[in-house]
Amino acid sequence: IIDRSLTEGLSVIIEGTHLVPGFISEKYITMPNIIFIVLTLSSEDHHKKRFSARAKISNRPMERYLKHFKIIRMINNYIVEQAKKNNIPVVENVSISQTVEKCLEIITERFMNLDDGNDDDF
Repeated sequence: IIDRSLTEGLSVIIEGTHLVPGFISEKYITMPNIIFIVLTLSSEDHHKKRFSARAKISNRPMERYLKHFKIIRMINNYIVEQAKKNNIPVVENVSISQTVEKCLEIITERFMNLDDGNDDDF
């Protein structure tokens, strides 16, 4: 998906727990126009409430997630740990407006800190 998007000049957001920092090819990590960000919820209560909110707008039953909540938290914690080990920004995802603001800060900072100052790479 990443290679195709780069070839076609598309802007995409790829999300999911299958994207584990440290398991992603080094070539993508060093590309200036690819930015990895991990979103998390440190609070287990907030995390459980998200499943409830999601169930109201989708066909994903909350009970299924709550049944496996301990494993879900283990995966979440592992991804956060891997992000920190691999210098991937971790954003606390409590408020959508604050999350978007923080992600935009990270993206802007990345653009501002390009080594060659040439934004033709984008």
